[in-house]
Amino acid sequence: MTQAVPVPLDATQSSFPVEGHLLRLVARAGIPLRNPDLRPPLVRPDGEETYLEMRVESGEEVGLVRRMAMDSVEVRQQIPLALEKMDWTGCVHKGLAQGLAAVDGRVEERWLNALMTFLNPRQLAILLYCARLGSRVGQGPVSFDSDDLLVALGYTRTRDGGFASKIRSQVHRDLVTLHRVELVYPRSIALGKTGTDAANRKVEVRSLLKIVDFVPERSDSGFDLFRAADLSYEMAERYTVELSCHGAARDRILFPQKIDLSQRLGGNAKNDYRMRLLMYLASRVAWGTISDGQYMILSKQGLFNSLDLLGSNSSRNNQIFWRTIELLKQEKFLISAQELPGKSKLNSVQFQINPEVWGTIV
Repeated sequence: MTQAVPVPLDATQSSFPVEGHLLRLVARAGIPLRNPDLRPPLVRPDGEETYLEMRVESGEEVGLVRRMAMDSVEVRQQIPLALEKMDWTGCVHKGLAQGLAAVDGRVEERWLNALMTFLNPRQLAILLYCARLGSRVGQGPVSFDSDDLLVALGYTRTRDGGFASKIRSQVHRDLVTLHRVELVYPRSIALGKTGTDAANRKVEVRSLLKIVDFVPERSDSGFDLFRAADLSYEMAERYTVELSCHGAARDRILFPQKIDLSQRLGGNAKNDYRMRLLMYLASRVAWGTISDGQYMILSKQGLFNSLDLLGSNSSRNNQIFWRTIELLKQEKFLISAQELPGKSKLNSVQFQINPEVWGTIV
């Protein structure tokens, strides 16, 4: 396995780069369950492999597929049965707990949960954490202690100095999900192009993050990376990972070193609207939708679709949206934002980003 030397962050650097290739993918690949462009999970053979996959239809943006290779006989036998028991409508409108209530096995439930909640805000924070560590070693792998990651994510220690097993298990599953889920997407996303010529119709297949090594808490524990994600509540003591989206030297967006990656106390990862909006705006910068160095005009409905503000309570959705914008203004990511009226109530929002904090192309 590939080894990596631990890399301390350079306190003198005020920012770190994130690949535009990665940013263009995450906002679209991580659309939430209620987004109308997301299709139900299904099992599909492809050559010698069989995949559990979900399709993100193109809609007004790019389309892609997120998938997990069903690499064991047990999984290939049980997942189709779990899909028959799953209530897709319940998942979308009542939440995964109710939609997956009839699914018996823990493995099947965790697989479906992982694919349907792919790139939740905590996983986005993990990607930024790894990119921040990797800013010192270029495109090579980076190593980190699980405790350091949990501290960066804002979790508090228990009285014995450790972390709750539920939290450790969740974050381990997030890491394995980022490793397992492959994205199949047009090469034009990697190139930052929206054209449809033959060259751009080629596809790429990759995971956003690969776990290339790990160290268990105890050498004699028999710890297995995937069994822990599927069945138990374990976490490795140390991970070595590599971000796998690399682009041209000038296709990177700067983020502040001091970016807050913590998860809100008592909150559900899917309700971290701040992280979703931040990464969505970063993806728009990576797509080149910025004008005059700091302005973007984006569809309000498109923003709501990506933030999972799709409930029937429009007043509540609007309050959450503008409260989230205020958070990004307080952190100096945004200078201002205002709603612009449009035809047939299809309003847009004009954002003025702060180029001194982030959004600068290296």
